[in-house]
Amino acid sequence: MQKGIVQGEAQVLGSKDYDYFGSLYYYYDHNYLYDRKNIDIGNGTGISFDIGLGMDITPNLSGSLLFHDIWGSIWWQDVPFTDAQFDSHNKEYDENGYVKYNPSISGRELKVDFTQKILPKTNLSFNYHKEEWAFVIFADFIKGDIYPNALLRYNISDFLTLDCGYDLFFHQIQIAAKYQMFLLGISFDRIEPEKAGAFSLALDLGFNF
Repeated sequence: MQKGIVQGEAQVLGSKDYDYFGSLYYYYDHNYLYDRKNIDIGNGTGISFDIGLGMDITPNLSGSLLFHDIWGSIWWQDVPFTDAQFDSHNKEYDENGYVKYNPSISGRELKVDFTQKILPKTNLSFNYHKEEWAFVIFADFIKGDIYPNALLRYNISDFLTLDCGYDLFFHQIQIAAKYQMFLLGISFDRIEPEKAGAFSLALDLGFNF
């Protein structure tokens, strides 16, 4: 769980120097800003609602509209919280006159109760299939941003499918194979591994009840 606000101001004093000050209000289960030991993430209870609509437009074309996390919230108890202020009072200068920053930080580390609002997500998708092939376009809409994707699927058998897709927002190629309830997938943004800025591996095992 991550929720925080960092705000402040900076003033340029010259070509080699500037002052700054600011404040931090930070709720978290893991502190990514500085090392805080012995963190107990607390307990949370949440609720949300999903609604979905689907229809067959033609014998080969179908569409769906899904609304995820409607009125979603998580009520946390005893969540780690940092209320801190920082400034540039401890700065030093190197032999060339350039400033070296060693921020001065002061404040409080507490455990508080916190209500986390879950961002609602809308998913719109269209699926065109013919024989063993299927072409899927879909997009997620989150807080005014659109995350479009395109996917080509080949059904080798009733148990095995292969997917090759492209994420138009993050510019990533996605390849996946699904055998019965087991899925293996990879995604990357460059063909050459040494030039890749992002790479992920997905393993998934599901069961139907």
